[in-house]
Amino acid sequence: GRLVVGSGSEVHILDRSMRVLQTMPGDLRRYNNDSLLQADIYGLIAANDDSMFSCCVATGGVEVLCRFTHDGTATAKFQPGGQHFYSPVLAPGGLLLCVVQGGQDEIVALDAQTLQLRYRFGLGLLNDAHQLAVVGDELYVCDTNNHRLQVFSLTGEHRRSIVGEWREPEKLCFVKDRLYLVERDPEEDAEVDEDTADPMQGRRIL
Repeated sequence: GRLVVGSGSEVHILDRSMRVLQTMPGDLRRYNNDSLLQADIYGLIAANDDSMFSCCVATGGVEVLCRFTHDGTATAKFQPGGQHFYSPVLAPGGLLLCVVQGGQDEIVALDAQTLQLRYRFGLGLLNDAHQLAVVGDELYVCDTNNHRLQVFSLTGEHRRSIVGEWREPEKLCFVKDRLYLVERDPEEDAEVDEDTADPMQGRRIL
């Protein structure tokens, strides 16, 4: 396994002991001649042994989901057109799952090697979806504006909704049989009513 971290104008690839294996420029211009990729990358995720995946804002503001080798060469891309990507995660079965925002949110399942679309799911169930987390054979989704988590099978079947004491779940992380949830910071929302807002929202991990 590899961890890919963006830091300023650079991208670092780390091993499991947090040792830096490789460093490259964050815009990857020096590695790719494709005009679609002449822009900074963001939304980096943990990579597998031969690839890393990133959301890119390319020339003209086009958003593209890309697969790169560890030397920075783009080998595949997925461009839905007029939509925004969020939180790509690798899943068993050679899948890459990602939130697609634009109109109504949904999840897309892509082939992790070719980035060809396999299927879509979650349409009509999500409102401002954010972080994804794969837990066993299930996918947990932050359904932020509905103040809940949505749980799907990896084939896209909706299994259940989970609500709790949290508000606006935005980040998820699964570590050693525990699912950690981070709320959206209300200070980022100009429309928050200070009289009714939970004073702990955005300041706790559940």
